[in-house]
Amino acid sequence: MRRRIFFTIFFIALGTTVFWYTNIHLEVPHYSFAGAAAIGDARQKVMVTGHVAPKDVTADGSTLTFYMIDSTGAESKIFYDGQEQIDREKINAALAAKRTISVSGHSCGDRFHTSGISFQ
Repeated sequence: MRRRIFFTIFFIALGTTVFWYTNIHLEVPHYSFAGAAAIGDARQKVMVTGHVAPKDVTADGSTLTFYMIDSTGAESKIFYDGQEQIDREKINAALAAKRTISVSGHSCGDRFHTSGISFQ
């Protein structure tokens, strides 16, 4: 009985420590579009925060293409093909309300490829 209690407490403490460590040390870094392009690594995910630019939003199947202006004022084409279904109306609503959005992904030539968009 004592052994079972000891192992239960040990694994709860281990799980709590692993959860704490991953939350503290595994954050996605925030960059501008220029900073993301300077990294040049398609495997490293970065986050860029900004506003939707007043340009066309194009939906083609499950992909979405629009333009975004980052915190430094630089504009970039955003190519979204994430799992969450985000439609043109949601991007246009963010543009109309001037909401801040964050995209997570990597710079890919003249565009930013993202698989995650969060609306603030």
